[in-house]
Amino acid sequence: MFARKNGNTETAEQRKVSETADSLEEAGDTTQKTKDKIRRVMKKKVKKERPRNPKIDRTIAWMNRYSILLHMLLACGVCFVIEWISRHSFSEACEFATDRNLVFLYNAFLIWTTLTLVYIVKRRIAARVLICAFWLFLGTINGCVLAKRVSPFGWTDLKMVGDLFTMKSSYFTDTEAAIVIGAVAVVCALLVILWIKGPKYQGKIHRLAGAFMVMLVVALIVPNVTDAAKSSNVLASYFENLAQGYKDYGFVYSFSSSALDQGMSAPSGYSEEAVQAVLDHVSSSLEEDTETDAEGQADADADVDAQADIGANAASLVQTGSVRTCSSSENADIEDSDSSKTEISEETGNYDDWEYPNIIVVLLESFVNPDMITLFETSEEAVPNFEYLTDNYTSGYVEVPVVGAGTANTEFEILTGMSMQFFGLGEYPYKTILKETNCESIASDLATLGYGTHVVHNNGGNFYSRANAFSQMGFDTFTSKELMNIQEYTPLGTWATDEILVGEVEKSLDYTPDQQDFVYTITVGSHGDYPQYEVLEDPEITISGVEDEGMAYAWEYYVNMLHEVDEFIGDLIEMLEERGEPTYVVMFGDHLPTMDLTEEDMTTGSLFLTPYVTWNNLGLEKNDSDMTSYQLLADTLETLGMGGVGTMFSFHQSRDSYETEEEYTDAMELLQYDILYGEHYVYGGENPYPASDLIMGTEEVAIDRIMETDKYYYIVGSNFTNWSKVYVNGEKVSTTFYSSRLLRVKKSKVPEGTNTIVVNQVGSSSTIFRSSNEVELVVSSETETETLAQ
Repeated sequence: MFARKNGNTETAEQRKVSETADSLEEAGDTTQKTKDKIRRVMKKKVKKERPRNPKIDRTIAWMNRYSILLHMLLACGVCFVIEWISRHSFSEACEFATDRNLVFLYNAFLIWTTLTLVYIVKRRIAARVLICAFWLFLGTINGCVLAKRVSPFGWTDLKMVGDLFTMKSSYFTDTEAAIVIGAVAVVCALLVILWIKGPKYQGKIHRLAGAFMVMLVVALIVPNVTDAAKSSNVLASYFENLAQGYKDYGFVYSFSSSALDQGMSAPSGYSEEAVQAVLDHVSSSLEEDTETDAEGQADADADVDAQADIGANAASLVQTGSVRTCSSSENADIEDSDSSKTEISEETGNYDDWEYPNIIVVLLESFVNPDMITLFETSEEAVPNFEYLTDNYTSGYVEVPVVGAGTANTEFEILTGMSMQFFGLGEYPYKTILKETNCESIASDLATLGYGTHVVHNNGGNFYSRANAFSQMGFDTFTSKELMNIQEYTPLGTWATDEILVGEVEKSLDYTPDQQDFVYTITVGSHGDYPQYEVLEDPEITISGVEDEGMAYAWEYYVNMLHEVDEFIGDLIEMLEERGEPTYVVMFGDHLPTMDLTEEDMTTGSLFLTPYVTWNNLGLEKNDSDMTSYQLLADTLETLGMGGVGTMFSFHQSRDSYETEEEYTDAMELLQYDILYGEHYVYGGENPYPASDLIMGTEEVAIDRIMETDKYYYIVGSNFTNWSKVYVNGEKVSTTFYSSRLLRVKKSKVPEGTNTIVVNQVGSSSTIFRSSNEVELVVSSETETETLAQ
């Protein structure tokens, strides 16, 4: 079969070179130089054939003949390894493959589908290795992600790679990052070598037939198999619990769904008439509520007159579409039985000149009352201020859409009144639809009432693309960590403590002195990771009841971080009391901590219920209730007499008028789709809520003067932070931060001549959030003196 160099027998290469030389001789070109040149060229182009083992040839031929079936076996193997890595357990992977065998086979079927691509290339072995390596790489990422958080790896996470690298100290160490990058580089290099040097398929490639087969599988077989699996309840279209969904339905299917199922599809029956019907229903419901409230107010006024002779001095409210405090007193119905718990006072003031109160909404990162967790007991009350507010002001539970991670999705529901259930698996609207579309929110709705709207967060402005999202929602200002002079961090050094937020909230309130304000505040102090080793040498609060030493350390750390957050809560309320402005505060947990909790571990029996509390100095009665996160601010506005404010919030205020939950949900889907993706029928086809020109921070960054020494320039000014960077003629130079009033740069970084100096507040990806005034610095080499001109 193969030519061998045996005696006078020529190899195929020798024959080809000789034939080429002979053809040149026949053509009349017989110079030895030309023949030698042709032989050299041909030897480079023609590879030497090596003898092959006939048994190997027969095996390869057999494998090629049955490659479709063998691909399915390979896909099953890859799928099993992925589940093993994702679950961090070989036994759990075995249980998934046996107990949920149809789901397992469907996941393997999806991998098999991608393996059909090998039929359109000659490098089939390299293509198989590449495809399998791709899936194993994704599975490995999922396993690593699940080691740090509860939410599994989804398509949207790929859009957040930059965010994660800017926060690597919080999610992974420099060593871990180097290992991952190194491993990826090695695998890529090996794949390239295999593609170049590896064996080729020796048969004829029918590319058109192969491409047709791939299209047939992708366009016809996969959709039909998937629909059949969903209709028979083998698969699910929506995961209420994302983490559990990945476990129940496999990584390959879940990740693929998160990639393909993005955004919202038009609801059945979507039309201008259908949207108008919902709006009419809401309007009618609110009118009925207004009439009922008016009758109740008349009765309340009669009661007030009757009690006037008794000398009651309790604060009362007059509801005229807004809240207005008419008298002041201490709330006699609220008594602090343990004055050592908190310094929150119960005083209210006289605010006759105010028509609307300030509204402060606080997202408490990974926050729950430890009493909600049955796994341990604490040495003392961990969150006394939160407990006090729970006992004395309106409180309850909110049902959030995520567990263990996904703060931005709870935040999206809170601020917009929209539900995550209509989006794709693991989707973050901040990273998808809000990247390109503005959206009505609590900020834009309150702005129509004259409110100033602000966000305060002691973390990066670009994380979750928040700066962009808050602009799309219509906020006026956003003070992120880049605009804060942060000096204190949690014991691990990964997160800023929350105490700094008190002053930043006050700055936001001062930013618009002639307006009422809505301030949305996001804490970060109780964010994971929670180390399973001793960090706190002398913890203020200890726990008992956890047998595993590592988990005991983790819970102890978490509880003490909650205690720090609780101190922030007390200080925030104290600051607001001292200001004396009419104010309503809502605080809620965004999700449970990343601690492998189960429903049995929670007193609520749910992983999606987090506590919320309120505070006010308006004399409002305590009225506990539970709701979803997208209903929280609708109920808040209704409490404050702002019924009918905002499309989605007005809708939720009318939810009790729907006969069934299904009718309510269908109507909500119609409105949500129309606002985000549809024709804006709800606005008469217009778009009345454009994105705002978001201002980062509430204080000016300023350069006052520049001083020099032999080696350095010192920039003296105000409101500098650790993220202040000096730019010389538009180029960033290495900057040393000393204080909020002093920065330093090397003189060697400033060239001769006239230079423009600016201090920029710089976020991740070199985003400039805010700039100082420009200063001209003239450098002369002859006199070695500088002239400063502003």
